[in-house]
Amino acid sequence: MATTGRIVNAAEGYALTLPTGWVRLDPNPASMDAYLNSLNGARPEARQLVEAAAAAFRSGLAIFLAFDTSSLTLKSFSDLAVIRAPGTGLTLETLLPLTAGQLKTVPSIVQPIRTSIVTLPAGRAGKLVYAIRMPVAGLGTITITAIQFVLIKSGSMYVVTFGTTAPLKTHEAALTGIAKTFELLP
Repeated sequence: MATTGRIVNAAEGYALTLPTGWVRLDPNPASMDAYLNSLNGARPEARQLVEAAAAAFRSGLAIFLAFDTSSLTLKSFSDLAVIRAPGTGLTLETLLPLTAGQLKTVPSIVQPIRTSIVTLPAGRAGKLVYAIRMPVAGLGTITITAIQFVLIKSGSMYVVTFGTTAPLKTHEAALTGIAKTFELLP
């Protein structure tokens, strides 16, 4: 599978395109360790930020993880994760308020939580925007803004999640642009 540009994962039923500067992290543990080791000395916080984001990938929760390699700093870190889960049988109109309600119970979530239904080329998607305060080893607690797009297809739910420490107003259009490349394969 490619590490940048158009990436097709037929087994999981999706494809997406990463812009210049974004790189997919290979799920192979040896490849992941090699990438993390390549960050040593590049930027002091780069390894800690990537390692923290890779935790969900290592756990098997995420099926895809990528980073904007031009912004691996504490003030402008951005990543992308894709999760595929069994569908809930709920519509987006029902799922979004339930999800927002659950997020409100998480102490590290910074209010408000915005929800909307948007149209992407892949179809209708639920969109959630919120911030979370997260401890990162060696860096203290940072605030990450999350933008999630939830798509439902044939009994599966795809959650395309972007996280960024950069000001949302400067990054939301670019992150949404990547989400617009997300395709559900037949």
